[in-house]
Amino acid sequence: MKALIYCRVSSDRQALDGHGIESQEQRCRNRAHDKGYSVARVFPDEGVSGGLFERPGMKEMIGYIDSHPGEQYVVIFDDLSRFARDLKVHIQLKAEFKSRDVKLECLNFDFEESEESEYAEMILAACNQYQRKQNK
Repeated sequence: MKALIYCRVSSDRQALDGHGIESQEQRCRNRAHDKGYSVARVFPDEGVSGGLFERPGMKEMIGYIDSHPGEQYVVIFDDLSRFARDLKVHIQLKAEFKSRDVKLECLNFDFEESEESEYAEMILAACNQYQRKQNK
């Protein structure tokens, strides 16, 4: 299995400090190593809100997956809030990856096929949306 790593910071300050993206990437690389995945590429989004569906790094990653049909990928990201900070966007992105048969792995959340896991995921995604709005 090949891993694609997605990292995101929302503010220009975080992007300029340089530690947010780098630390996320390193933690994701460690997960890939521990699971025996080879890292194919890293897709960063610097200074981009997780409330947006259209993000350059995310769009590039989906295009990359589409340009490599037949490959099996797992997308690894550091935190559920790095994936999305909007409930609707979270659901849309998850559907995009599911339609491409791409597995998602988050360092702080286990995606499981159960009603309980789906419920917890939606609650956390809604909390991430709330936090994004509070941060404005």
